[in-house]
Amino acid sequence: MNSEDYQLSINTLEDAEYKPFGPRQVYRSRDLGVAEATGGTFEARILSAAEPCPGNLGLHRHLVEFQMIYILKGWAKFYLEGAGEVTVRAGTCVNIPPRIPHDMLDHSDDIEFIEIITPAQGGTVWMDPVGNEDGDG
Repeated sequence: MNSEDYQLSINTLEDAEYKPFGPRQVYRSRDLGVAEATGGTFEARILSAAEPCPGNLGLHRHLVEFQMIYILKGWAKFYLEGAGEVTVRAGTCVNIPPRIPHDMLDHSDDIEFIEIITPAQGGTVWMDPVGNEDGDG
């Protein structure tokens, strides 16, 4: 699909539907309708804590061309290869290149962030603690 074929999409809070998301379903996810409107070229979702962070969720990288998160509320502590442990708070934007292994180490109980990726439904490569790939997820 090229950009001339993209559809208008309006996703309201009143129509929001949250579903379990992520490893161990620590998060709940609200699809913002962007993947459908762009034929899978992009995906945008809001993620928030479904339960307290149980510690590191697992070192991984995504099979995407672009991944950006913007913290709306709360805070999160990440491990980002090349930067080490980084704590981000509301108002912080993080671009995570696809080659960068990362892990969620901790987050506040009220964490809420938007994630935008391209393409939609990109896969995940899980890694062992020293950065060797365990395979696709």
